[in-house]
Amino acid sequence: MISSPVRRTQETAEIVAELLGRPVQVEPGFAEMEFGAWDGMTFTEVAEQHPEELDAWLGSLDVAPRGGESFRVVEGRVLDGLQRLLDEHGGKTVVVVSHVTPIKTLVAHAVDAPLSAVFRMELSPASVTVLSFFRGGKDGTEQRASLRMYNALPPGNDVFAAGARW
Repeated sequence: MISSPVRRTQETAEIVAELLGRPVQVEPGFAEMEFGAWDGMTFTEVAEQHPEELDAWLGSLDVAPRGGESFRVVEGRVLDGLQRLLDEHGGKTVVVVSHVTPIKTLVAHAVDAPLSAVFRMELSPASVTVLSFFRGGKDGTEQRASLRMYNALPPGNDVFAAGARW
């Protein structure tokens, strides 16, 4: 059981870990993108209060919110965390409780899509995404991945969380 260091994900991970009888291990690589000056604001509030910064950030992999992280920085952090997870838990089923940007980054990586694909993915809060990482190729050492499920929600769950905040 792996969790982002953010409290809300650790709380969710502890609930799942108790059901599975597993301990929770914190992996900082799976923390949400740092939004800096935008932290705690809705998208609408950011658009109203920081329109030029938001315009520069939207569609850019290299622009970060003031005091925050760019998508490229997050990608490096997430993929480093993935490598640590694979090194320690390779060949095992692992539940990871994380956030929108790290999950979309892992999906793009798994399907060998460019990082810019994160701008074209919608991911609902409390959804489930399943990725498989395994060794393959002629000599069995090539790291491969497969997207098994994306953005799955229980029946009746509202896809759009009103007032979601960064």
